[in-house]
Amino acid sequence: MTSMPTASDGAPDAADPVDRTSPAVDRGTRPVRLVMWDSGGGIHDEVVATGDTVDVGTWILRSRSDHPGRMRAVVYDDAHDLSHHGAATGATWRDRLRSVEECMHAVSRHPQPAAAVHRWSGDTTTSSLALLRRWVTDVLWRHASGVATVEAGRVRSAAVTTAVSDTVLLVDELASNVVEHAAGRLTVELTVTPERVLIVVPDPDPGHPPTLGHPPAEQPSGRGLLVVDALSLRWGIVIGRTSKAVWAEVDWPS
Repeated sequence: MTSMPTASDGAPDAADPVDRTSPAVDRGTRPVRLVMWDSGGGIHDEVVATGDTVDVGTWILRSRSDHPGRMRAVVYDDAHDLSHHGAATGATWRDRLRSVEECMHAVSRHPQPAAAVHRWSGDTTTSSLALLRRWVTDVLWRHASGVATVEAGRVRSAAVTTAVSDTVLLVDELASNVVEHAAGRLTVELTVTPERVLIVVPDPDPGHPPTLGHPPAEQPSGRGLLVVDALSLRWGIVIGRTSKAVWAEVDWPS
């Protein structure tokens, strides 16, 4: 079992591609799950840090060295999942890891997505990213029809507007990681259910997994994942041998 590193552990070699500019992060009440499994198989190793300081970058390096063939994931889980949704939706963090892994494999093989999954592919130019934002908006509003009364429609419309805006912002932030580290082609998948929206952004660069941190005020960038953490119910990073994916899940008004 790979132990959970803390801020007191030694830093990795400076040549390693993992971004270590951010310090270890105290996530408060949000559980942080560090998970390993064999592709297509069951969970081998899970460490949970709740309210503790966890050095995600060091754990990624250690798990890569100790178990190079396994899938690895960091899940910033929903602290209230069991009390708010739980088994009623079945959308646990394990379900989400399976969905993300399926997306990573599907993108590499280029099959058509399942009927419930919406996939966008394009390049990472500014004009293409603008098309991506419009695509996300269109997909979500197509799922927003079918209310019983005009008043219910007005109430739901306000909630949907907020959910759409939040989802577009999340997609923007997740896509920015691909633009920075794997510029060229970009794929985004959206899965919309009656309760949730799952966003998955895979890319072919497993060597630069983003880590959550608090950059100093004088640093002009590096706050994208803070936005993701603030807006999402749960989110995380899945790292395979030849690719990775960053994903997020948000509430969808029913």
